[in-house]
Amino acid sequence: MKKVLRIIIQLLIIIPAAVCLAWACLYRFSAGTLIGILLFGGIILCTLLYRQIGRLIRWLWKRVWGKISLFTVGALAGVCLFAVTFFSVNMATHMYKPLDRVDVVIVLGCRVRGETPSSLLASRCYNAAQVLKEHPEAVCIVAGGQGEGEFITEAEAMRRLMVEYGIDDERVYMEDKSTSTAENFAFSLEIMEREGLSGNVAVVTSDYHQYRASLYAKRAGLGETGHYSGSTSIYYFMNSWLREWAALAATFVFGY
Repeated sequence: MKKVLRIIIQLLIIIPAAVCLAWACLYRFSAGTLIGILLFGGIILCTLLYRQIGRLIRWLWKRVWGKISLFTVGALAGVCLFAVTFFSVNMATHMYKPLDRVDVVIVLGCRVRGETPSSLLASRCYNAAQVLKEHPEAVCIVAGGQGEGEFITEAEAMRRLMVEYGIDDERVYMEDKSTSTAENFAFSLEIMEREGLSGNVAVVTSDYHQYRASLYAKRAGLGETGHYSGSTSIYYFMNSWLREWAALAATFVFGY
């Protein structure tokens, strides 16, 4: 009976972890893929080898250096658990923060394949267009330069989409020099100052990216912003979420 119960518990841990591992590996290889392999692969491995791990821990505990090693690993695991919990809670709570009035909408760019916007970019622009239709006096800044494999700037791709979604071209300003989220805001703020734009700023980006975007917006001097998120396809949501953990860690630790 105990053996059956143990197998059931192992399966209840391994099956969800295996699903999450496969999910994290669906999208192109990135930091999210690596984190998924380490996290969910580690859970599967520890579940399968829990007896051997238990014996190793008992063996280490009998030695001074072993105790130090166990405390070190435990402390690092605790810090990582706190960090990913803190990141995840903030990512979840920053996805949507509407404003009663919107004066400027900043849309953050992402991948363009040749001249074709990615689904993430199209989702961001669609949601930005809805905000602009609800606030007809507002203007829009589409922010994104040209990266590898992109035949046009992300800003140009977004401008075309905004027009396609029914937004007057005269309401759209292009920031086409940036290569990072930090530069998105820094250069967009330059456009706002040059054009005399002010008031409430709404940021449109992907749902998982809103929290980090809010940090960069404050650094750039925009203060509190509204959050309107484009949805992320279930296909690469896990990979994107895990990758954002790495990006947030770099933001807090290294100031990126």
